[in-house]
Amino acid sequence: MDKRYTTEGLPIVTEEILKSFFAELERNLRIDDPRVNLETWLNQIELENKFILPYLNRMSAMYPPSLTVMTASVMAGVYHLLKSQANNYKIEDLFIDDSTNLSENFK
Repeated sequence: MDKRYTTEGLPIVTEEILKSFFAELERNLRIDDPRVNLETWLNQIELENKFILPYLNRMSAMYPPSLTVMTASVMAGVYHLLKSQANNYKIEDLFIDDSTNLSENFK
C-alpha cells in the first residue's frame, strides 16, 4: 500500500504542502476579499466534482448566517488542500516514472 494515502484513498497532506497552501492563502487574503477566494474555490469544485458543491452548501446553511461564509471556506479549503497534495503526488510520480524509464533506456 502507498503510504502517501489513507486507507480510504485520500492523500496524506505533508507539512510542505500545508505551508505552501497557507502561504498562498495568506497572499491572496492580502490582495483580495476572502470571498473572492471562496467564490473561485466553489466554482472550481462545481466544475471538477459537482456533487460536492450541494453538500458544501447544505452543510454551510446549517450554521447561523454569520458563520456560513466561514464554514464554506473551511470545507472548500480542505477540499483544495487535499487536491493540492494529490496533484503534488502526481508530479512526483511523473518524475519517478520518468527516471525509471530513463534508466531502462540506458541498460
